[in-house]
Amino acid sequence: MHNMLLARAAVFGVGSLLLLGEVLWLRRSGGAVRLGRGALAAILVVYMGVMLFLFANHLRFPLNLDLMESVVLQHIQRAATFQPIYPQPTPEYVPLSYNPLFYVLTAPFAWLLGASLPTARLVAILGALGSAFLMFWIVFKTTRSVWWGFVSLGLFAAAYRVMDVYLDTAHSDSWLLCTALLGSYLISLKRSRTWNMAGIVVLVASFWFKQHGALFLLGGLAYLTWLEGRRSLIYWGVAALL
Repeated sequence: MHNMLLARAAVFGVGSLLLLGEVLWLRRSGGAVRLGRGALAAILVVYMGVMLFLFANHLRFPLNLDLMESVVLQHIQRAATFQPIYPQPTPEYVPLSYNPLFYVLTAPFAWLLGASLPTARLVAILGALGSAFLMFWIVFKTTRSVWWGFVSLGLFAAAYRVMDVYLDTAHSDSWLLCTALLGSYLISLKRSRTWNMAGIVVLVASFWFKQHGALFLLGGLAYLTWLEGRRSLIYWGVAALL
């Protein structure tokens, strides 16, 4: 364990130095910069490869990866068979996990693939891949650089353990992240009130994936209030309604 921690620290340190060098020498050219960029790209590719390997490995695991996975599965099974997700508690079923939109989203996959842990993990992985794409797209559109979009993907993969390894387990966290990113991005475009409203609706969805989404929703509403003043009341009304 000690050696593994040292190895991770070494990789993180080298990667950080290479990334810092890339930032400081962005406008320079030469063999050293190309070498540093190549080494950084190699480290980021390794991180992405490890994350994809873990996704595939965890997807097929027959037992619980997390204590609450079996509880989440019970909710999905009820949603897939059109039973109430939150009935009165009984000895056989106690509704303990309040992420209803994840269960509704997973239900069609359960009809096709069966209501099982691998199915729930697959839906979670799709949310993680959606988050990764949004990271790339937002950075690419901001910097107009495929390279920096690629770097953002590598950093997202490197943060796998930072997010408590919840991106590929039967939980809604990846979809909370995906919808929070998408809703915030739509609002940041400042294209029209229709786009802003779409962003608010997506942020509301992040709340229904997991309660923490309320923080992102309130942040989006505060931002639009700062931009539009009283005209933002319609956003608050829609958010409260939904």
